[in-house]
Amino acid sequence: MNRDLLVYFLLLLLPVFALPYAAHRLLSDERTRGRETGTACLQAKAEALALRMRLDRLERLPATDGAAPVQAALVENASGRVLDGEMYADGRCVGTASLAPERPGLSVRVAWAGAESVGARRARRLAHAELAVYAGAGAVFLLGLALVLRAVLRARRDARRQLDYVADFSHRLKTPLTSISLCAELSRSGRLDEARRRESTETIVAEAAKLDVLVDEVLAYIKDARHG
Repeated sequence: MNRDLLVYFLLLLLPVFALPYAAHRLLSDERTRGRETGTACLQAKAEALALRMRLDRLERLPATDGAAPVQAALVENASGRVLDGEMYADGRCVGTASLAPERPGLSVRVAWAGAESVGARRARRLAHAELAVYAGAGAVFLLGLALVLRAVLRARRDARRQLDYVADFSHRLKTPLTSISLCAELSRSGRLDEARRRESTETIVAEAAKLDVLVDEVLAYIKDARHG
């Protein structure tokens, strides 16, 4: 019984650990695709601004459209100094386009505007989703562990109950067997008169009836145990 419970518990561990791993892989791929998509979008905007500055021979950055919350900056490639506009240096997705050959050494950089980028908010939502998956898997694991422990305790309780029943049955079985054995031995010895022999025979019949009742009780117990 305990071996079966161990097998069930191991089978329970497979989906519990496989689900967080699959969710982690899926959300990691989703984060990677999000960064790639964000970088590609910003790169396209940077190249569009750089092309516009080269064609119009602009010295300063033109105003960006309001279609997306982005910020742009004119940056020296060598020093990274911002000459025009603003740029957060927090490691977010950045699109970069050079102004060469008209203005070598300068580049246009575009990033998401605001203190928190769109990608950062999306990454936080994905992290919350992954955390929820881990929490759900942990809850299922604890629930399965509790059920397995409950089954183990129940199996031990049933085993103790069966041992107690066997001990009680053995004690109840010993008394009629002792009486039958004694009466049979006295009858075989031939030292009993007719009245005592008749009394011994009645005792044997009575104790045999008790044994028959005990056998019926054992069969009923086995039947209940099978259906339980």
